[in-house]
This record gives sequence, structure tokens and C-alpha cells, in this order.
Amino acid sequence: MRRNFVRKILGFGLAAAVLTASFASATVVGAQELELTVTAPAGAGGGWDSASRSLQEVMMSTGNAKSVQVVNVPGAGGTVGLAQFRTIADLQATIKEDVAKTIWVGGSAGGADHILAALVTQASGEDPSKINYVAYSGGGEALAAMLGGQATAGVSGYGEWQGQIESGDLRALAISYPDPIEGIEAKPLKAQGLDIELVNWRGVFAGPGVEGDDLEALKTAVDKTVKSPEWQAVLKARGWTDYYAPAEEFKTFIGSETERVRGILKSVGLAN
Repeated sequence: MRRNFVRKILGFGLAAAVLTASFASATVVGAQELELTVTAPAGAGGGWDSASRSLQEVMMSTGNAKSVQVVNVPGAGGTVGLAQFRTIADLQATIKEDVAKTIWVGGSAGGADHILAALVTQASGEDPSKINYVAYSGGGEALAAMLGGQATAGVSGYGEWQGQIESGDLRALAISYPDPIEGIEAKPLKAQGLDIELVNWRGVFAGPGVEGDDLEALKTAVDKTVKSPEWQAVLKARGWTDYYAPAEEFKTFIGSETERVRGILKSVGLAN
């Protein structure tokens, strides 16, 4: 039996440094002395976890860091519900029938998955503030809920559930990327009549106490890592789009993106 979900494409943005960085010494002289701890703000199996562990693997294999550890810090979770669809129009019909009984699963509350579920609900003519969204800390938990028949629809990064799509256990109803993507059968929401596009990026940040030579060493290490052939291979294998922006460019993007997302959250009733 197939379960169904709305596709969110994972874009990937890297910034000045690593989510949380610690050092073996007060001053970082070179990559061979760089010891990092990457904090993934979600449980194992999700997009943050995949991005963090991929960065860990490539930074070490390319010699851009001496050691990198990944620490998962999960958020909240929950469960309930079930339905089957062949098209996004089928899902919209169910939403119209009873928005509160349409059970969505995905990542953290207020995150990209939640926003996309609210936007689809809004485009279906229903009040997005009334959606029944169950937030999980990792993609593995949301996947288990889908396969266990505890949800009506789910939102995830394509690579996280690709195996289940290819095996026929899940059916991809749509992608939120604006254009078709080679190798992915599901069509963009826009191509199916919904004026929605959403690209979910991942950023890496250093703590406020990281500055001077330490910060410059981190910038250099991350920059070299994401420009390496090894990182390009990871992008291709996981179906990620490269949205890399160096520190200053990323800082500008964060400012404009914060305002854009705040507007979306207000429009769908997820923020005041």
C-alpha cells in the first residue's frame, strides 16, 4: 500500500562557519588543528541531520578539519490519522472536506514543512491556522508515521524518503521547487495549478564567541569543503541543490529571508 506526501525540495545554503564550533586551542592555526562540534537542531534521520553528517564526512575526508562531531538536539513530536491519494487534487478534496481531520506530518513546528502544509491548505480554500500538523524532530520519525498509516499526508526533503518512493511504499504528489527536476517524477505544485514554491535551505552558523582567527579559519574550511569534488558528489547523490553563499552574502540573505518567512507565517496564521 502506498502512502502519500507533498514534496519539498531541499536547497542547501552554507554560511560563515559551523552550527556550534569548539576548538582544541584558543587560536586555530590551520585545518589540521580544527576540531568542531556540529549541533544538528533535530533528531537523527532528518534534513538537518543529513546535512550535518554530510558536512562532517567531507570536511574530514578533504582534510579541512582534524575532527568533526555531530550532536543531535531533537524537538517535539506526536501522531494520528490516514488516507490515500493519487494526485494533489485528491489531497485538496480531503482538505476541503475536513481540514481538521487532515493529518500532516513533517519537521519542526513553524519550519518549512509546516509552512508548506499551511500554504497547500490555504490554496485549497481552507483556513491554514486550523491545520492538524504533527511535528517530528527527525525525518525517520515522520517516515515511520507515514508508513504506519498514522497520517493523511507528509512533507519531507526528497532524498530523505527517496527509497520509499522508489519502492512504491510512498507516492510523491508534488514538489515545491518551481521547476521540474530531472529524475523526479512528481511535478511542481505550480505546474499543478497551485501558486506555491518553497525551497528549504540549510545554514551553518558559528557561536557568538567565535571571532578573529578562529572565525576566519572556519570560513576557509567550510568554503574549501563545499567547493571540493567530494562535496559535489554528496550533492548529486542526495539530490540537493547547491545554494552556497559565503559569509557576508549569507548574512544579507538571512535578513531578507527572515522578513519573507515572517510574512508567510503571518499570512497562514502561524505568527502574529
